[in-house]
Amino acid sequence: MPEENGGCVLGDQLHKGLTIRGVFEMWLAAARKEVNAASYANYERIVRRHILPRLGEAVVDYLTVADIRDFLDERLRSGRMDGKGGLSRKTVADISRVLNAGLKLVNWDPALSDGGRIFVKSMHPKRDTDTLTDRQAAALTEYLTENLDRSNAGFLLCLYTGIKLSEICALRDSDFLLEEDRLQVRRTLQRVTMRQSTDEPDGSGGRQDTVAYDPGDSGYRDLALATGLSMLLWTLLRGGDGTAYFLTGTDQQPLGPRTYQYRFQSMLSSCGLPQTVNFHMLRHTFALMWMSGGGEIGALSRALGHGSVKTTQARYEGLLQTAEPIAPDHAKLICPSAVQ
Repeated sequence: MPEENGGCVLGDQLHKGLTIRGVFEMWLAAARKEVNAASYANYERIVRRHILPRLGEAVVDYLTVADIRDFLDERLRSGRMDGKGGLSRKTVADISRVLNAGLKLVNWDPALSDGGRIFVKSMHPKRDTDTLTDRQAAALTEYLTENLDRSNAGFLLCLYTGIKLSEICALRDSDFLLEEDRLQVRRTLQRVTMRQSTDEPDGSGGRQDTVAYDPGDSGYRDLALATGLSMLLWTLLRGGDGTAYFLTGTDQQPLGPRTYQYRFQSMLSSCGLPQTVNFHMLRHTFALMWMSGGGEIGALSRALGHGSVKTTQARYEGLLQTAEPIAPDHAKLICPSAVQ
């Protein structure tokens, strides 16, 4: 049992005198072995940019709840790296979770302090789950199928399979098994900077854009394609050798997620949709069509690549009661069993 020590909480006696920098050197070394490269890079960036500059030399024995609350509040007010204000609540919530995980390594427990818990999920308010309307889904599908190219086919895939933006950018032609109406999702696209130590400067260690999913990852999955969607894709993919990235048609360099989002926003006016429509609404609309067709929430969770069905439930269980339904005729390119 951790013991109180003058307003702070002293956890593991074996780590007495350890600084926050020392804690996160241990924590990152352990995380590198347990998570994929993209997740590790995100954790390392949070530690290097936000936690160590403000708390790195703090001794864990004397770290108080007030210290951490002040740190998180400061990030909200003025945490941007360019000095132009505070970080978003989502980013600060991510920092909070990483800080909590690192301190658990040495049994530092804020729940035992008089200040109460400070690592709270409520820091990140629940976002609305906006979807396309029935009319918008119909107009978008009509435009994309009538003006089919690789870029527009990618938008169709996101709408009718729920595949993530980072995953569509990493797809290769060889991932499509169209004779089986099946798509293999095996990798994601991330900007990853790898370093062996938190003291190494930015840019060392090289960059790895395409990150493969391990077979045990929730992102590693096969998605079933509607036959009509497979036929559209076949007109684009026939004759290729399979090595090209799907969105670019070449094997040189994948298209970046931000560039593809820009293409999506630029395309909206061509099919009469407002700029308030955003890329992630494609994934939400897929979930709506899935559940409107009677699809089971567990299968939807697997199709979306969620790590837990609880994530899917929290996001989508109330969607049928709040969103405008999509007519079955406008959901004809979604496969009845979209995950295998």
